[in-house]
Amino acid sequence: MRKSLVLLLLLLLFCSPPGPALAGPYATEVTQILNHVQLVLAYAVQANQLATQIKLLTDAVKNTVNNPHQVFWNIQADLNALAGVVQGGRSLAYSLIPVTAATRQLVITTATSLGRKLPWTPRSVPCGPPGYRANNSTVRSL
Repeated sequence: MRKSLVLLLLLLLFCSPPGPALAGPYATEVTQILNHVQLVLAYAVQANQLATQIKLLTDAVKNTVNNPHQVFWNIQADLNALAGVVQGGRSLAYSLIPVTAATRQLVITTATSLGRKLPWTPRSVPCGPPGYRANNSTVRSL
């Protein structure tokens, strides 16, 4: 037992420990080399994706710097055109108020002269925008 213990101690003292397993170009096994190649290829793909994203971002910034107000110019023109259409519609509505009043008076007069009863009362149907009341002088002038 003593001899084996002494022999074990001598082996531990004079034998060097094994070196660490290194990956990469210092690999000793085929699987380590293949793993390293796969890792390098993955890094290459990531670098390519990053370069593409940087190029896209650069182009977007360049396009924004050249025409910062281009997007809003068309909107302003459309809003101005819409305001013109709305104003034209209001003008048309106000210009048709006397015509509507005259037509209403004509229907009332015709129905009365024929002895027929109207299915509506003359004041139940509005003639114009809210708050507008057609006076008789407007109706008579037409």
